[in-house]
Amino acid sequence: MKSSILLILFFCMISFYAVAQTDSAVLQEYQGSFKFPDGSATERVDITLDSGVLNATSSIGNASFKFSKKDTFSIPSYSGIAYFIRGSNGKIKGIHIEAGDVILDGEKIVALQEAVIRPRKNTLPPTDNGYLN
Repeated sequence: MKSSILLILFFCMISFYAVAQTDSAVLQEYQGSFKFPDGSATERVDITLDSGVLNATSSIGNASFKFSKKDTFSIPSYSGIAYFIRGSNGKIKGIHIEAGDVILDGEKIVALQEAVIRPRKNTLPPTDNGYLN
């Protein structure tokens, strides 16, 4: 009897650990820096993941985000809400924040390794011999 109870407790602990790992893995996609238009309350916000919690850092303050549902987080310290916006490719491309009387809409700043580098098209017409001079 004791061994079966210990076994059940062991499996419960493993399942809780697996759920925590999944949550952190899912939250990683929300990390990044977001730039707001000129004249906004702040120029940018940096979203980081620390110990399974999303944190926002900006020039006007810091806050933790609490998961509500996919792409939606509450901001308890400011009685606010944050929505992450996805592009047609399914990746996060922007953020909308409502906190008190502050409303911010920002675009994700794409890191160099995430940027798609496309070859430049030749805009010069070919010469008679088919080569560019």
